[in-house]
Amino acid sequence: MTTVPDRDLQSALNDALYDAFPTMPVAWENVKYVPTVGVAYFRAWLLPGETQVMTLGQEPWTERVGVFQVSVVEPIEIGFGIPVAKAAEVVAAFKPNTSFVYNGLTVIIDKSWLSSGRVEDAWYHIPVNIKYRCHYND
Repeated sequence: MTTVPDRDLQSALNDALYDAFPTMPVAWENVKYVPTVGVAYFRAWLLPGETQVMTLGQEPWTERVGVFQVSVVEPIEIGFGIPVAKAAEVVAAFKPNTSFVYNGLTVIIDKSWLSSGRVEDAWYHIPVNIKYRCHYND
């Protein structure tokens, strides 16, 4: 029995983010990151959903779903226009039916959307939620 490791799923999405925004600093999940005051950056998190077996038989297909959350973090007091525009770029990079492949695993984007912005210390933060799915054979 082979299972697709979670790291392949997260790596596919992390690589897609890096490929779309190669010069944007990113605070990756569980990696030490110290933001530079006044410099925008992203925060990336994988929020897995429920895994479901989709077929019956000796080699059933499994579907894994969840949300890849990319937070656009900008300095406070610059207004909402710049952060919203950057968040819209993230949505455009992860539009519906876009797919990314990593180590043989194909990850498909179902939709992406912005959440409400909020102030956190010296930063204005807008989460972008990217709903994904992938299928693999156990």
